[in-house]
Amino acid sequence: MAITKNPYQIKIAGRLSYPNLFEPKGFNGATPKYSAVFLLDKVKDAEQIKMIKTKISDMIKEHFKGKHPGADKLCLKDGANKPDTDGYGDGMVFLSSSNLSKPRVVDQSRNDIDKGDPRIFGGVYVVGVVTLWAQDNEWGKRINASLEAVQYARTGKSFGSPPLNIDDAFDDLPEEDDAEEEEVPVPAPAPVKAPAKAKAPAKVAVEIEDESEDEAFT
Repeated sequence: MAITKNPYQIKIAGRLSYPNLFEPKGFNGATPKYSAVFLLDKVKDAEQIKMIKTKISDMIKEHFKGKHPGADKLCLKDGANKPDTDGYGDGMVFLSSSNLSKPRVVDQSRNDIDKGDPRIFGGVYVVGVVTLWAQDNEWGKRINASLEAVQYARTGKSFGSPPLNIDDAFDDLPEEDDAEEEEVPVPAPAPVKAPAKAKAPAKVAVEIEDESEDEAFT
């Protein structure tokens, strides 16, 4: 539903995916942005999905004279496009949003949530505020969603691999004070052999030729 005088600023409730709410990130050399994806169930969230599609259709009529830019150019896409991604699939749709400015992130009581809060991760249920806008420039025509704010609603199952179970990964180890100190045998030093007595050099008979001084330096 629209929540301001801007008919394209809407509030949606769904599951949070790929949240970059506290630090901007850039991909493939693009300008870093804050971003989030909102997952909606095609059955349970049918009314929300219908509302978003209506807003997108109105924007296409208003800005593109009714000429549809193509399904791949919309911020709202079918989850069937990502059949192997956890949380997506044929029964879901997802809305991608981003912003150069940091979005406000709050809890159920509208208190600010800061970076590192364990409640924020991919898989939790949130309420998001986004503003739909039409892009028409050298990069083409698109219908995008600007991420404005996120409110934590309730926890959910984390997407991706489950966290490491410490109980399964490690055994109990004795504390240092209780650990038995094992004596490590120290090898006895090897006996030092007395140096062998040096033998007197053998006498070598040297035959000296009888040469005169003049013959030696000629």
